[in-house]
Amino acid sequence: MKIKVGNFKVDIRTLIDIRKDGKLPRLYVHEKFEKPLKWIVRSIAIISFITIFLALDDYVVSVSIGLGLFLLSFIFDRAIVKYTTFVVQPFPDFEIDYSQWYNVMTVSQPDHKKNVNVVGFVYKDIEYGKKFFKYIKSWNFDNSVDKDRNIILSIVEEPNGAFTFYIYASPYRKNLDKMFKAVAADNFIEKRKDGKVQEGLVMQMAYWHTIKYTDDKHMRDFFKYQPTDEKFMFVPSAKYDNGYGMDIDSQIILHGYKYAKRQDLHKYSTENQLTEMAKKWKD
Repeated sequence: MKIKVGNFKVDIRTLIDIRKDGKLPRLYVHEKFEKPLKWIVRSIAIISFITIFLALDDYVVSVSIGLGLFLLSFIFDRAIVKYTTFVVQPFPDFEIDYSQWYNVMTVSQPDHKKNVNVVGFVYKDIEYGKKFFKYIKSWNFDNSVDKDRNIILSIVEEPNGAFTFYIYASPYRKNLDKMFKAVAADNFIEKRKDGKVQEGLVMQMAYWHTIKYTDDKHMRDFFKYQPTDEKFMFVPSAKYDNGYGMDIDSQIILHGYKYAKRQDLHKYSTENQLTEMAKKWKD
């Protein structure tokens, strides 16, 4: 369930959530509601105290109210107050021109270990492609080889036969965990968030483009000859009169990619969420 906060829709589970903790449920409440939570606990205690003096004649009603209040107090007493830590991915230091990326090229051979297969994003201007790939490489700490799959290339086959290519930083990359732990450690040392649990959120850029005129045979060959968990070359390229040109100096060696048909994706997958957001922006 989502609620509107200002101009944004927020999943209510990020504010109030009940999770299983062992065999019993536990309530997680954002620190924004810490004061109301304290008043709820106090109110339950007051109502329980008053109920004792009322001494309801109806035994069943009295027991039911008593048990209900006990369960409420048990849930709220065990509540965990959480705070949110945002990690914001740096934005590109150049202006994004969506018209530059207009196609994708693939080069694949049956023996992918002997012959390195290639995925190239085709740009109108190769210089723009170099800038974009330099930015993508920053998601992998400026390294050309991405063994940890910090960079996600996701290919989704649409029902009409087109392909949508998504490129984004992995939300599970190791440095994010280090950042969250560093913030939690600082809060612990300076006693800013005593007794509270950290919830980490990441704000980052993602880019995607639907290719309607990709040569289907080339794509099928790539899926056939390139395993999803093996390395391949990822490069910026441009189309010239005599063919495609690739900037090898900007190459990134990716160790795998994601592939799925649109109808097989989970409703809350990153790819579906991005596409749904794009539709809402157009509306």
